[in-house]
Amino acid sequence: MINNKQVSLWRGSDPPPTIYHVWILDDLILKIYNGTEWVVFSDEVTLIQRINELIDRVTDLELFMNNSTINGLNIKDNPVLNATNLKTASSGVFIDENENVSDTLKKLDKLLDIEIIE
Repeated sequence: MINNKQVSLWRGSDPPPTIYHVWILDDLILKIYNGTEWVVFSDEVTLIQRINELIDRVTDLELFMNNSTINGLNIKDNPVLNATNLKTASSGVFIDENENVSDTLKKLDKLLDIEIIE
């Protein structure tokens, strides 16, 4: 029996490449390796259907992450966004919605850079 190990899921008719898998055999039976052979862990159809649904949801999420961007930066790359990546999305007297936050902050900093007269 595998104790305190990280395992992966494996689906298909052929056995997994390592013993560190939970094998979903032909979408009908869950098998685990008992130290000498692959044995049936569960053949409850609803459990296996639920696992397959979860796998499909994870796959859908991966596809979403692979195709999603923030200002042209792929989310899957875990980008670190800074003030040059973010638009102000608001207009005012000194702020333009097409500028990024960094440029807007520099503009405001110049406006507030006044000399104090004693």
